[in-house]
Amino acid sequence: MGRQPEIEKIIEAWWELDHCAPPERSKLQLARNQLLDAAVAKSRGLCTRQQILNGLWPRYKKYRKEKHKQESVQVAQTALKKS
Repeated sequence: MGRQPEIEKIIEAWWELDHCAPPERSKLQLARNQLLDAAVAKSRGLCTRQQILNGLWPRYKKYRKEKHKQESVQVAQTALKKS
């Protein structure tokens, strides 16, 4: 992504939350919400957590697509190394 570390951290935290084991969910949700709260504070309350998530949704979809593609490549590379 690049150049917007706060946004990158929120998106990465979102990914981790969506792909975590159930016992980790509350801890990761808290971490993501803290990042969102910092963004809300930076906006001086002009937006909410949900508005930020809604605004980041297109970027998150792109991030997910790239992440799945990377995982597929890693699986293929691992399979080639074993053969």
